[in-house]
Amino acid sequence: MSQIVITAASGLSASVIKAALCRLSDNKINVMGLLPPSGSLTTDELTSRISELESYGSGYMYRHEYAVIEGSVFHYRTHFVHDYDDRESSEFLTYNRAILWMARQNTIIRVGCDADESSYEDYQKIGDLWVSLGGYDSALVSWVRPQYNSYGFFLWEGVRSQVAAACGYKPDGDFNALFDKVVAEAWA
Repeated sequence: MSQIVITAASGLSASVIKAALCRLSDNKINVMGLLPPSGSLTTDELTSRISELESYGSGYMYRHEYAVIEGSVFHYRTHFVHDYDDRESSEFLTYNRAILWMARQNTIIRVGCDADESSYEDYQKIGDLWVSLGGYDSALVSWVRPQYNSYGFFLWEGVRSQVAAACGYKPDGDFNALFDKVVAEAWA
């Protein structure tokens, strides 16, 4: 039996399936790199984390770890091609701790890394703690981005059942055959 006859008999539509697949892919990629909150840190724990950051400022080794809080600059090791920073992270503790202690309540700090793949985590000062607000990791998205950019969708575990539910279709053999055809035509 041809695919057209199966589609007509079962009431399935390839365009409805593709539209749902693209819409679900849009929704998924927009939240895919988001990281949930990881808990809280004391000022001393956050000070240690910031003081241990390390940046490579030029050339093929570019990697910029950073901590940003409004109006202040934290100290940590920064290496350049002709200038290797050999200071110990303990040398930065007092200065960085003072910045965090002076921060007002509800101040937000971003600790992250810019490199081939970037990530960050935000913390908010609440009482004596720095509470994680979550963050972002581009590595979680980078493996699907080329497929998404080329076809307008990407595939993940459970996508068939999610597309079927979004279309109001029963995920049976006819649906699976048409879903495969939609994907194969896009990839052709």
